[in-house]
Amino acid sequence: MSSDDGVDASGSFFASVDTKDNIIGEGNDNSSLIKPCSRHPVTSLSSFLPAEILALILQPRWKRCEDREVWKKIVDVLLNCSLVSRAWYEAARAVLYQDIRLSRVNSLRLLLCTETGSLYFTSNMPLPKYPYLRELKVSGQDLYLIAPLLSRLCNLESFEMLQSHNGDDLLEYFSPPHFKLLTLSISQTELSPGLCKWLESSLKSIKCLEVQEIGMSLCHLAKVIGSLVKEVHVKIMVDSIADSDSETISALFAFAGLRRLRIDGSKINKECLLDLRLSLETFTFSEDILSMRTVLVLLCMNWQPSLRLLDVYRMPMSIYFSEQWIATAAEYRDELHSTCVARGIQLNWLPQKNDTGLRSGTQLYRVHIILGLDASVPHALTDIDTVEATTAMSMEKRVPCTR
Repeated sequence: MSSDDGVDASGSFFASVDTKDNIIGEGNDNSSLIKPCSRHPVTSLSSFLPAEILALILQPRWKRCEDREVWKKIVDVLLNCSLVSRAWYEAARAVLYQDIRLSRVNSLRLLLCTETGSLYFTSNMPLPKYPYLRELKVSGQDLYLIAPLLSRLCNLESFEMLQSHNGDDLLEYFSPPHFKLLTLSISQTELSPGLCKWLESSLKSIKCLEVQEIGMSLCHLAKVIGSLVKEVHVKIMVDSIADSDSETISALFAFAGLRRLRIDGSKINKECLLDLRLSLETFTFSEDILSMRTVLVLLCMNWQPSLRLLDVYRMPMSIYFSEQWIATAAEYRDELHSTCVARGIQLNWLPQKNDTGLRSGTQLYRVHIILGLDASVPHALTDIDTVEATTAMSMEKRVPCTR
C-alpha cells in the first residue's frame, strides 16, 4: 500500500505530532528527552498510529448514544476525523456506517447517495455493498425497494423491520441476502411465506428473535427457522398485551428449539403460556403485580418443568405507586422467592433495562449515521427521526488530506 493512502506496510495509520508541544507536562523539560527519530514504542514521536488503536479510539460505545446533544458532538468529531487523512477517513467511515436507520420515504435514496453521489438512479446502476454495516433498522419502508440493497449486504448482523410492507414476492424478483443474522426484530410487519422464504438463507445462524404485534404470521417464520431459534423476546408497546401479541405468544409453540423466552408488559396471558409445549430453561418478564401473580400461578401448576432461571426486570419506583401497591408487590416478591426455592429455580431481580427496541410511532429513533454535513446544512443534525445521509454535500466533498 502506498504512503499516499496514509497506511504503511505494517498496517499503521499516520499520525502527526507537533514536536514543539510539551507532551510530558507544562514547564517540564523532560520533553527534550524524546527524540523525534526514536522508535521506542511508548515515548517515540512516531508518525504512525496502529490501525487497531485508532479503531479503539473512535469506536467505544458511540453508536449507542441516546442523548441527541452528545450524539451531535460525537458525529462532529467523526466528521472532523475524516478530514485528517485518507486512513482516518476510512476509520471514521467504518464507525459512521456501522449502524443505519431508515425511517422516511427518501431515507434509502439519501443513503445510496453517500456512495454514488447522485440523487438519481437507473436500473443498471450498481448498488454499493456497505461492508461496514452491521445493524440495519427500517421503519415504514417498502421492502420491495429495500430488497436490492439487502442482497448487497454481506456483514449485516442485526436487521429490524417496523411497520414495513410489500414483502410477498421478493424471491421471484431478487436474489436472497447472503448475510448471517444474529438478531432479527420484527414489529407490526406481516410475515408472508414469501418474505420468510426469501430470508431463510440469512437466518441459519440466528441467536435471538424479537417480535411485536405480528400475530399468527409468526407461524410462517417458524416453518423456516423454528428449530434454530433458541431465544425469543416478545416486545409490548403498551401496558397491556394486544390481541396480536397474544396470537404471537400462541404461535411460539412452533419453535421447538426455544429455550429462553422474554415477555414484556403486564397482564401476561396465562392460557397462552399454558398451551406452550416447550422446554424453556429461562423465562423473563417485567415486575408488575398482575404479571407476578400470573407467573406464580403457572409455577405452582408445575409449568415448564425444565425451567432453571427466572429473570424479573425491576420497575422504577413511581410517585403514582400507592403504599398498597408497594406492599402487595413486596408480598408477591416473597412468594416468588419461596416458590422458586421449592422448584430449584434461580430467581434474579434485574435493574430496569433501557430498551432501545421497537416502540410506537411517538418513539424517537436516534440517529446512528449522519453523513455529509457542512455549514450549508446546519439543521441536519437536529433531526433524529431518520438517517441524515445528505450527500449532495456528502463525505465526497470532505476530501481528506493526503499526508
